[in-house]
Order: sequence, then C-alpha cells, then structure tokens
Amino acid sequence: MILACALGLALLPGARLAAQELIEIDHIVAVVGRVAIPYSRVDEALNVRRQQGDSLPSDSAGLARLRRGIVDDLVNEELLVQEAQADTAIRITDEQVQSAVDEFIRRVRTQFRSDVDFERQLQASGFGTMEEYRRWITDQRRRELLQETLMQKLRQSGTLRPVPPTEDELRAFYERVRDRQTRPAVVSFRQVVVRPQADSAAVDSAYRLADSLSRAIIAGADFATLARRFSSDPGSRDQGGDLGYFRRGQMVPEFERAAFSLRPGRTSPPILSSFGFHVVQVQRSDPAEVQARHILITPKITEATAMVVSKGKPRTLPK
Repeated sequence: MILACALGLALLPGARLAAQELIEIDHIVAVVGRVAIPYSRVDEALNVRRQQGDSLPSDSAGLARLRRGIVDDLVNEELLVQEAQADTAIRITDEQVQSAVDEFIRRVRTQFRSDVDFERQLQASGFGTMEEYRRWITDQRRRELLQETLMQKLRQSGTLRPVPPTEDELRAFYERVRDRQTRPAVVSFRQVVVRPQADSAAVDSAYRLADSLSRAIIAGADFATLARRFSSDPGSRDQGGDLGYFRRGQMVPEFERAAFSLRPGRTSPPILSSFGFHVVQVQRSDPAEVQARHILITPKITEATAMVVSKGKPRTLPK
C-alpha cells in the first residue's frame, strides 16, 4: 500500500507520524517484472468505457468481474510492452511517437467546435492542461506502437498464428454488441458483370515488372520493401506481402501450386492467375499448410481497354 505523509514531518529525524495523517492515495493490483500496476489505472479504464458509451454492470459482482478482466488486460499489455522493450530488433523512434500523437490529437480535436470546448472537456476528464494530456497520450501511443511492432514481428515469424473464434465466442460477441448495431436499408437486385480484359501490351508490361522484381529478390533485394512499393494487393501490401499461414483450397489454383511446390526461402518466377502476376516466396512449410508472402502485379486496364456490353455492342466506359 502506498501512503502519503506531510513532507515536513518526513524530513524531521525521529518524527512520529500520527495515524490521522496517513492518507491512502492508491494501491497496487498487480506487479509485472519490476513494474507495479496501480488501481487508478483500472478506474481510468472504466472511465474510458463510460465516455465511449459502454454500459457497465450495475451489480457489485458484475462490476468486480469487469475490474478483474481489466486487470488481466493491463497485465497482458505490460507483458507485451516489456517483451518489446527487451527485443533489440524493435526500435520505436520519438518521431514515430510524436507523429502518432499529433494525428490522434488532431482527430480528437475535430469532434469539438472550438479550442475552448476542447480544453473544457480535457479539464472535465481530469487533465489540467493540454501539455498534461499530450504527455499522457504520448505514453499511451509509445506503448501501443511497441505492442503493435512486437505482434507484427511474431506474425511474420510464424510464432503467432491467427486462431479462428469458436461458435460460442462469436455468439457471445454478438450478444455484447447487438444493442449497438444499426440495420441499414437493404435492397435486392440482380446484375450482369463483364470483366474488362487488359490488352497484350499491359500484360507484357506487368510480366516484365514481376520478372524484374523476382530477379532482384533472388539477387538479395528486400522482399517486404519491394512488396510495399509495387504490390497491387491491398490486403498484404502494407505487411510486406505477408499472407500468413494458409491451407490447400484457400488460394487460386495457380498460386497454390506454386506455394506448395516451393522450398522455404525460395522465390518463384512470375505466376499468372486471374488476379495478375504473383511473385511468391515461401517462408515456412508444414505438411498441411505453408506461410508465404507475395507481390501481386496487376496489368493496368486503361479507358481504351475497359469495355462494357451495351445493347449488344461494346462501348468505352465514361469517366
């Protein structure tokens, strides 16, 4: 238990502190390594949930269970932060943190009509000044960046694999959020879609780019850097082309055949599928699944080659 006392008495040799001068200001709910987690952080998390409009249990037993869950979350978060701090390969710069803080504060500020309203809300939330709020956000964002970087590293190495939720977990999640869900208007319709085809020049250009990337990677270029720069796949581009683990039957046949025939660490020549040309690299291979990444180069379709069917005759799409 942490106790506060009068500073003057504390400095006097042999001074006796009266019982009525001892004031409890906080207490520790958990210790992770050498870091103590105070109870005030549990209250802080509860207040954030209230401000977000979450409904909290009204009974003492339900509230106790919620507090216990928050303590578990805080312990798990601290474990990840400490693991990231101990990993010499993980570096979070001050520039990264300040950029994230500036963006976060900018988004929060847009919710208020004026700086005065914003500052009033900060004071109502327990922050004396904007600088105090910025320091708190800076600490939060640094911790979040450490956790995100560690999790990304674990996913890329195959140490951390996604676990699909169970039926009970899906049902429990639905029960928690269904009161907050809105049902938008829906319509029923039918359509005929004609997919435009790239011309031979665009296909040839895409192949040559994919081939040059494959050769560069084999010669030692960084796969992830090239994927972030050139890949047309929005789902994996920002992760350096990482697709994680997948089993047979989850990918298009051409891609699957290449992925399951490559040895770990090898890079394929361009593989053509209905999506374009893939440069595939297998990172890990198990009997039933592989972990791979890819760079997708999609042939560009210009206005001249984008055609639709109208009254039996092709016409160019309007801008």
